[in-house]
Amino acid sequence: QAAGTGDMRKKGGFCVSAAIYVQINIIPIIVLIIMRLNTPKIFTYTWRSRVLRFIIVLLAGIIVINMCTWVLDGSIKPYASALLWFTNTLYSGSVCFAAFLWYLYVYDMVVNGVGQTGRKAAVWSVPLLVLLAVLASNPWHRLLFYMDSHNHYVRGPYFVLQVLIPVGYLTAASALAHRQIRLEYLPEKKKEFQMLASFILLPVLGSILQLAFFGTDLIWPFTAASLLLIYTNVQREQVTRDSLTGLNNRRRLDQYLQIMDERLEDKENWYFILMDINKFKSINDAYGHVTGDEVLREVSDRIKVVFGAEQAFLARYGGDEFVIILKSNTPEEAMDTIRRLQESVAGIRWGGGKPWEITLSAGCVKYNADSMKSTRDAVALADKRMYQEKKRTK
Repeated sequence: QAAGTGDMRKKGGFCVSAAIYVQINIIPIIVLIIMRLNTPKIFTYTWRSRVLRFIIVLLAGIIVINMCTWVLDGSIKPYASALLWFTNTLYSGSVCFAAFLWYLYVYDMVVNGVGQTGRKAAVWSVPLLVLLAVLASNPWHRLLFYMDSHNHYVRGPYFVLQVLIPVGYLTAASALAHRQIRLEYLPEKKKEFQMLASFILLPVLGSILQLAFFGTDLIWPFTAASLLLIYTNVQREQVTRDSLTGLNNRRRLDQYLQIMDERLEDKENWYFILMDINKFKSINDAYGHVTGDEVLREVSDRIKVVFGAEQAFLARYGGDEFVIILKSNTPEEAMDTIRRLQESVAGIRWGGGKPWEITLSAGCVKYNADSMKSTRDAVALADKRMYQEKKRTK
């Protein structure tokens, strides 16, 4: 806990002055501000992008709050004690909340864009809620920390909760990413999860150095550096992300198909699915393109939910068409997943409950290396079957 400067001073360890401490932390704050100001220009408007923006702002706020606790610690001014209670409480709660958001961010990456909702996300919020409840009552029972008669921060008997819960979230996120590395087929996706898994390394290094040079605070500058690496990687990804739906775009699909042709060995278990929204042009004509975009986002979200737990590549093919490349054991399993998506889409209530049923036409093809020269042949055949299905149900 970086806020425990009173403990540091009383132990007589190495300790920089408040002025030097502030100067050291100004640099990561400036970097985080620049990152946040630049995100609207390069990030797609998805939950994952929004939460990464918020984590950037939150981390900058944590560093500022921690600077305040450093400057105020040991102050004899009349308002210092109340401010120290407030800033240390806000600091501890913010740290845990940031770690929780990071876990959701990684989990959302693992399950293809549905990790921010559902029962699992609610269960993982329990440790955060417990810590927030303890923090709210801490001024009375002093289990986590308190201020002594000289306004120095002193750790309470259960201080370790403030450390274990955030570290637990970060460790769980790293473990999720490590597991996903083994499941991913594409080399670039493996690298992406390797970076997520290694996010915790720089904060840990900062903690070790902070222990070696007692009285310094290196955790947050190192954490800001780790977040900058993630930000840079996400920035590179945006050129292959559809800005409206958050799915992969056509450019990324072409890259994926090329890599599959070059590296794929077990092709018999891959199914190529093409689907589009029936009468989508009529929706645009009757209600406008804003409503049409709303429908596209809703359908894309259902695709993420249904296929998020599967080993699948999801892309917007163009207009109201979507491509899904699914690894499945049998054709029956693949068709069952398509039916679940169609049933989910049929339950969409859009545009304030307008009575327009949303349906999908889908074409599914099992890749056959004997009859197909490339994966693009599979996409073309799936597209043909989709239009045959559309004509049949029109």
